[in-house]
Amino acid sequence: MKKNYLSGLLVIFLISGLMICSCRNKEETSQISGRIIDPNQSIPVPDVRVEVMVKKIEGGTINSAYSTISTLYSGTDGGFSVSFDPVKAITYKLEFRKDGYFSSSDEFACENITIDYYETYNILPEAYLKIHIKNISPVNDSDQVSYQLHNGTINCSDCCFDSIYIFTGTDVDTIKYCKTYGHINIPVSWYVSKDTLTVYHSDTIFCPAFDTTLCEIFY
Repeated sequence: MKKNYLSGLLVIFLISGLMICSCRNKEETSQISGRIIDPNQSIPVPDVRVEVMVKKIEGGTINSAYSTISTLYSGTDGGFSVSFDPVKAITYKLEFRKDGYFSSSDEFACENITIDYYETYNILPEAYLKIHIKNISPVNDSDQVSYQLHNGTINCSDCCFDSIYIFTGTDVDTIKYCKTYGHINIPVSWYVSKDTLTVYHSDTIFCPAFDTTLCEIFY
């Protein structure tokens, strides 16, 4: 009995939520507006592909997958605005994509959509780091260097990670590439061990947006 009572309350709660999201007049359209900026360079970003998606209520069932209801591009000032017919929905999602930038997205509940809904969104520029590690004064096979970037882990397969990388031997000469945020400083530190001596080094590398920056660790 208690289980049926709780189930009834859940149904009422869901129905109430749907009423909030679909109680507008049929003639009234929904509108989402905003501006996209590059916070690292403090500039607006034009020509960003903006995809407006929604989790719909269809036949009384919540669709777990997002469906696209509109696609548009930001203007020269980074601004965008889209109007669409009201839909029965639980959640809206905006996805932002542009070559040379990391993709980003934002999700929000449908009841947050108002006639004057407006937000500012960030999209971060890409840059690449080329790290050249070379033992230029070998002593013996126990020579070792370990380095670490200190910019935090970015969630992509070819991005720079804050892991510690270790290389051992006399013939170390390798190059590693990784993607990072552009127009930022990346601290890097490394330890060099030869014979019984270990020496600590550090530096800060500025990575311009949309470019590849060389970092040399010669030891």
